[in-house]
Amino acid sequence: MKKRKRQKEIPGGIAKVPFDDEWHTYGRILNFGDLAIYDLKTQEDITDLDYIISRPILFKSIVNDNGVKRGKYPIIGIIALETSLENSKYYFGPSPGNEDYGIYENGNLRKAISKEECIGLPVGAVWDPDHISERLKDHYAGVEYKFMKYLDPLG
Repeated sequence: MKKRKRQKEIPGGIAKVPFDDEWHTYGRILNFGDLAIYDLKTQEDITDLDYIISRPILFKSIVNDNGVKRGKYPIIGIIALETSLENSKYYFGPSPGNEDYGIYENGNLRKAISKEECIGLPVGAVWDPDHISERLKDHYAGVEYKFMKYLDPLG
């Protein structure tokens, strides 16, 4: 097995995100471990970074070190983050075993005022690249990713 080169997670970095033997998309590093995943299912290597970031964002997620840092998602370039993405450090997380939800703001956790306050925020869980792959495969197959319903605050 080929050893992957370690990479530095630089905000604005654009990484190739494989999710199938044939297909990939691209993600943008928001913070350390946070990615915005673009809607760009392709088999071709795209080098036009402006085109990549012009695509809609499918979802934002925290990805463990196996993604960018350990090189499963190779960085292909860097474009400074737009202000709207610089400030996207909010996530929600259900508290296991009870009805409370927390909101992570810039790394600090506070209790959500209501479940409704969590709607539209990405899940504050750390996903393995394999889970990101499954989520992308399900998205492009037109089916709901099985874990998302469980994590839905209004589920």
